[in-house]
Amino acid sequence: MHAWQKVHDGVEAVFDLDEAKMLENLAEQLKRLHRAAGQGALNFEDPAVLRLYPDAYDDAEEAHEFRRLALPELAAARERYHDAVIVGSVTAKREGDTATVHVGSEEIDDWLRALSDMRLVLTTRVEQGNEAFQGVTDWLGYVQATLLEVL
Repeated sequence: MHAWQKVHDGVEAVFDLDEAKMLENLAEQLKRLHRAAGQGALNFEDPAVLRLYPDAYDDAEEAHEFRRLALPELAAARERYHDAVIVGSVTAKREGDTATVHVGSEEIDDWLRALSDMRLVLTTRVEQGNEAFQGVTDWLGYVQATLLEVL
């Protein structure tokens, strides 16, 4: 991936096709996770899920009630963040073995939030001993950092 660059209506970066596909795949997986959260179908014993949706209250009953009331709306917003990444990956301009991803100004925050979600989940998996995700986590950090730098 080449660092993000400003363009007149947003930012662009050139990714290897495999990188663009990986971003799309990760966004699709996280979108499904958020959809399950909104439907109350997640295991909140999973450390990665707890990292994304921490308890809002110390009291278990209050935390449960908050999740019941707020989770569908929070999860739907997070699904939209990942939609932005999916659309950016799918609509990328492909040339040879690269894909130029364009992110409009109004979608940048969604991308940053989606990248944060991806990093949180993968970092949690690394902390649980699945070190195979470390390289992807580091790469996502680079994607996010260079996006922030260009802003």
